[in-house]
Amino acid sequence: MNLLVDFLCRFSFGLAVGLCITPAALVPSGFFRVNTLVLLGLTTFAALLSSTLGLNANTWLLSIAALVSWVGSVLWYADRRRPGLVCCGGAALLCAAATALTGEFAAAQVGVRILSGCLIGFTVNAMLLGHWYLNAPGMRVDVLRRSIDQTLFAWGLLFFLVVAMIIWQFGNIEDSSDSLSSTFFRAVTAATSGANGGLDATGVA
Repeated sequence: MNLLVDFLCRFSFGLAVGLCITPAALVPSGFFRVNTLVLLGLTTFAALLSSTLGLNANTWLLSIAALVSWVGSVLWYADRRRPGLVCCGGAALLCAAATALTGEFAAAQVGVRILSGCLIGFTVNAMLLGHWYLNAPGMRVDVLRRSIDQTLFAWGLLFFLVVAMIIWQFGNIEDSSDSLSSTFFRAVTAATSGANGGLDATGVA
């Protein structure tokens, strides 16, 4: 359940940031309205799960993010672009705080969660933007290209950070009795989840 909350927080953050960096002057407001409603659903679900798990700080942050997303959808429906973008930015900040609180509060792990959230959100944002050309065939193609470039940039940053963390963790593992593959797996686990162990420590198993 914690993994699902973590994923929803990352997804919500990335989608909100993706909306913030999508050029509102070139994309119809309907695109933003629909995606702020998607953001409303994600943050509401995450808030309910956080409440079930007793994550009080996350519950409040995500509940406020859901409210801000709803206000943003109303503003986008009224074609109030600047206030709508402000709401997207506010939701992104709230979801970023919730994302940081869902796991180990170390700079590297928080960075991985934030960047992975950007990768998820940017990817979905680019996909939805591509589909929006069916509604607005006259929209400029370079908007989609820019969104894809942003996704690839986030992927590159995340890849670099994860590889650097794996190398660092690999050098810090002191138990030399493990096989190379086991040591490498422990390094990957520690780098990506902050847990120094196997699947049991990550909460996957």
